[in-house]
Amino acid sequence: MADYATTVKNGNKSYHISISGKDVYFSSTKKTGGIGLKGIKCINNQLRNTANKAVSEFELAQAISRSL
Repeated sequence: MADYATTVKNGNKSYHISISGKDVYFSSTKKTGGIGLKGIKCINNQLRNTANKAVSEFELAQAISRSL
């Protein structure tokens, strides 16, 4: 089961980010679960990109756009 992490605005929509293990998901309708977020993992309770660097809210919004 995924756990709710945060909410990110992307344009005029809000997306809920959730985490299950190292996997990160986003959904515009549900607080947990949804579509897998490409290029983002949860490592040591931080959202990180493929270069293992912490991601900003802007980077999360970009990753959501790429995953749609």
